Formats: sequence, structure tokens, C-alpha cells
Amino acid sequence: MLVLHHNLNRFLIKLVSFFTYGAQIRLLAPGFIPNYFDGSYDKLRHIAELDWDLLVIDEAHNVCPAEPGDLVFVLVSGGGSAIPVAVGQAYQRLIQGPVLEVYGMTETASVLTMSYPERPLRLGSVGHPLPYSRVRIVKIDGDSRYQGDCAPDEIGVVAMAGPGVFGGYVSDAHNRGAFVEPGWVNSGDLGRLDADGYLWITGRAKDLIIRGGHNIDPQAIEEVFYQHPAVALAALVSQPDAYAGEVPVAYVQLHQGAQAGEAELLAYASQHISERAAVPKARRASSCNSAS
Repeated sequence: MLVLHHNLNRFLIKLVSFFTYGAQIRLLAPGFIPNYFDGSYDKLRHIAELDWDLLVIDEAHNVCPAEPGDLVFVLVSGGGSAIPVAVGQAYQRLIQGPVLEVYGMTETASVLTMSYPERPLRLGSVGHPLPYSRVRIVKIDGDSRYQGDCAPDEIGVVAMAGPGVFGGYVSDAHNRGAFVEPGWVNSGDLGRLDADGYLWITGRAKDLIIRGGHNIDPQAIEEVFYQHPAVALAALVSQPDAYAGEVPVAYVQLHQGAQAGEAELLAYASQHISERAAVPKARRASSCNSAS
């Protein structure tokens, strides 16, 4: 059902919407998509949506499409996991146009929020709800019970409602924790709404690192490392700790030819991470360029 849902979303909802604008589609990877089309690969003239895996991103966040001189873009949209800001910036340099993120899930009939091209673009945000759809950021306890709404820019669990939101699973066992309130599905994602109503996805609730009672969002810390000029890739994971329960451990990969030691990276993190508990503390050498 999941594969069917995504194929339905991709080929019926997305492609049909493009064709209503008179779009022509160029397939970047003919072997990737079955022969649903007539085999002609016309130059893209108006608008197209590309799956991120049809383009190659190297470790320096350079985006390398097939035959780049033969492509004309108006915009690119994408969804799935959150797009790192550095990657979004690389796409914008390539296409000389906006990268618009969308957000949703199977239980919301695919997309529920999107970045609107006619509104100010905030790279890293998934925009605003679709018409008749609604988003809240809520606080829940360990049993997924609603405890209240979050303030603007306060991180909490993303809850969604609207005409496309499903009514529940067949099995009552699966419905436990599925809704924070009647009609409001629990996405399982962490996020925040800023003062202008833009939704920002910050991670998965299950990925939270809890250090001595402090909730640490890995993605927010990874973004800090990405801002260091020597860092190409970064990932934050938890390490069990007898005192604090968990401590954050950062693994980084440097750009080819770049130089940055563990002490430098940890000092950079300390300067740019506002929450003291979220700064990686322990230090150990690793052949994988880890800073922990």
C-alpha cells in the first residue's frame, strides 16, 4: 500500500498538476522509471518536480545533474526527510530558482503543507498548510496524551488536521497515540511554528536525545556543524551515559582537502549552540572524524 500510495501521489497528483500548466517533462534517469511514457525526452520548458535521488549530491553539496546545460528550471520542490539548508542552497545555485519543500504523510493523504512560490521563501521551512488544512505544535506526555499547545518557535510534536486526514486505523491497538485530540493526527515529528505561521520540521520524536532531562534535537545540532566551512557531512547520535542517561556524539566528514581538528570543531559548536546541554562534551579519537 505504501508503494501504491507514493506512485499515485507522484504520477497522478504531481504530474497531472504540471500538465495543467502546459509543462513538458524530461526524465533524467530513463532506467529509473518504468516505460510509462513514450520514450521521448523533451527539453523541460516550464516546470518540473524532481525526486532528490535523480540528482547526485557530492560531499561538497555540489549538485550534479545529467546534462546540466540541457535543463531549464522554474522551481524544484521536494519532500520526504527534511532537506539540510546547505543542500537546499546548493540546489538553488544550480537551478537559479527556489527550492520549495512540502510536508505530509500517508495518514494525511500525502502533502498537507507546502512552501508557496508567491510567498517569501524561508529555506528549511516546509511552508504553510494547504487550504482547509491546519497544523499545531503540541506538548504530549510519555503516553502521547495532549498536554497543551506550544508557543511560537517552541519545539513540540507536529499535529495535523484537515479533510485529507484519515479517521484511524482498522486495529484499535494501532490507534493508541495516533491522535493527540479528535481529528488531530500525531505525526511523530518534532517541529515549530514561527511567528508568521511557517512550519519548521526539526526531527523525529523518537530521535530525541535526553541528556539529564534536557531534550536535544539532533538536526538542530547537525545544522550548526554544517555551517563550519570544513564540514561536508554531520550526524548527531546518542551515547548511553551512566550519569546523564544519554550524551550527544557528533560524527563529521570533512570536505576533501579540508583541515579541522576535534578541538576546533567542538569549540565551534560551543560558540554556536545556545543550549549548553546540547553541546557535545566527551572527546575521543576516531578514524571516522568524530567529535563527541
